[in-house]
Amino acid sequence: MKKSSKKKFDDKKINKDKKKLTKSKKKFVVIGVVLVVIVASVLFLFSGEEKLKAAYLTGLSGDVKIITENGESNAKNGQELFLGDSISTQNGRADVVLLGRAIVSLEPNTEVKISSLLEDNIEIKQNSGSTWNKFLGLVGANSFKVQTPDAVASVRGTEFGVDVNANSSIALVSDGVVNFGTDNKTFDLKELEKAGVINKKLVRLNLTEEDIRKILLRKTQTIRNLKSIREEQIKNLGPLITFARKTYGLTDKDIQEKLNAIDRGELDDEKLIEKAPFKKDDLRRIKRINDEIKKTQNEIKRIKEVTNQER
Repeated sequence: MKKSSKKKFDDKKINKDKKKLTKSKKKFVVIGVVLVVIVASVLFLFSGEEKLKAAYLTGLSGDVKIITENGESNAKNGQELFLGDSISTQNGRADVVLLGRAIVSLEPNTEVKISSLLEDNIEIKQNSGSTWNKFLGLVGANSFKVQTPDAVASVRGTEFGVDVNANSSIALVSDGVVNFGTDNKTFDLKELEKAGVINKKLVRLNLTEEDIRKILLRKTQTIRNLKSIREEQIKNLGPLITFARKTYGLTDKDIQEKLNAIDRGELDDEKLIEKAPFKKDDLRRIKRINDEIKKTQNEIKRIKEVTNQER
């Protein structure tokens, strides 16, 4: 009888322990489900950003036209552009951003056409006028080309200008290497080098003081354009920025001050990225733009030192 009572007691204890274990498992499962829901909600919240425009206009001033297969229209700042669109500045100016990786600045009386928007090949056709081109060479973009009526400039991460007139196409390089020339002959132009196809003949040209002033002016403009692209990238983070504002009490002024400190080299953006709980890939894209801004600032200082240009 004693053994039987003890067995019943043990069975009751085992059943009780099983019930506790079952409740514990259920509780664990419920917590797990809640965590999954929370994580899914966060991922949903931060995956709802707008898709970046493949190409768009910025820095618009004066009379600028967009020419498409449907006709001609007045350009608008922030306007989305598409493959085959042409931009004619007439008496105005405009900057064209392509895939967030190339910036084409158009001077007055300039016309360009977007001829390729492939991830690994960005290309424009410049029919007339003057452009200044900055190719960032970010991940996913391998080359950038500017084709004129009588020459081609091909680059992989550089900054250069192209002038097209009735009988000539001239390339001026401020950074990196540009392969420039005709179908029959090309030059690899390096920093502060210049060449032209004049009356269908490829020749090297001497750099002038006016060229140096132009390079410094365009590099300053490039910094402004890079900051504009960075703003677009930050806007694309959408809910993440809203979350940061609410969670940490950040204002637009606070964010801008942080960016200015990064540009001055006073704040390490890599450390900020490491602390971020998610969206590191998006933040690294912004970091690459930060790096380009600092690089361009240093290039301006170096060119001034090399050429003794104080202004």
